[in-house]
Amino acid sequence: MEHQFPTFGRSDLGVRAASDSTELELPLVADIKRGLESQEFKAFIQPKIHLLDRQVVGGELLARWNHPVRGVLAAGEFIPAMVQHGLVDALFWTLFEQGLALQKRLEHTEALVPLSFNLHPVQLANNDLVGRLIAEIDRCRVVHNSIVFEILESATLPSSSAAYENARHLRRAGCGLSLDDFGSGYSTLERLIVLPFTEVKLDRAFIQRIQDDFQAEAIISCVLELTEKLGMSMVVEGVETAAQCQHLMQIGVHYAQGYFFARPMPSEMFVEYCGRFGRAVPNVGSRVF
Repeated sequence: MEHQFPTFGRSDLGVRAASDSTELELPLVADIKRGLESQEFKAFIQPKIHLLDRQVVGGELLARWNHPVRGVLAAGEFIPAMVQHGLVDALFWTLFEQGLALQKRLEHTEALVPLSFNLHPVQLANNDLVGRLIAEIDRCRVVHNSIVFEILESATLPSSSAAYENARHLRRAGCGLSLDDFGSGYSTLERLIVLPFTEVKLDRAFIQRIQDDFQAEAIISCVLELTEKLGMSMVVEGVETAAQCQHLMQIGVHYAQGYFFARPMPSEMFVEYCGRFGRAVPNVGSRVF
């Protein structure tokens, strides 16, 4: 399938890309704060695709900085500095507000699809997090099950019980919970037990090796079977070629993301994209704790 929209930025990584560009010169914190105040940080959305009919069944919000001098910057060029100076939370709420506004726009189409937000693991330990999230969702009159929160698998999750309780509260409220970059960390299976995930996103490293490594194919098949038995959905990240897509379909994978389908795009184009290729999804998962 040809790309429907041009490339924006130099990466498809979002808030989760906190340590991917260490060799780049970090922007000054004053410039970042100015950018936040000037509303220069925008949400770009990468579609999640159903492989059988190639329709949009979701979208992941990814951070971009529309810098007045340097142009549109990918997350890897500013997230490290934001983490260093404690500004990730401010970025999250900026993107969350934009995402809720986008979801309201999608309500007027026939393709109301769930939107996913990258939630930093440290944020889960905030006692005020869930109350504020639900209050914002309700204030915007957005359906709870059209919102999904992605947690990076390889990141260190706070050991406090508040982090786990907040995740469970989000599920009880009807929101989805996704384990991002599955297979890239060291406590994957344990997290599937203790947290009520509705979705698993398989790390892009597996699809990159699927045509040359039978072990990668076996792992994808096993993870697919595991998630189905646990009542979760599985999304394969990083699909870039028709051959990879065909291979996944032969295995039985239903959902994927990647440049082969579409690159991250501004919200206006995502609305158009969903209008052409979107399919409404009534539920984001069945597992409720």
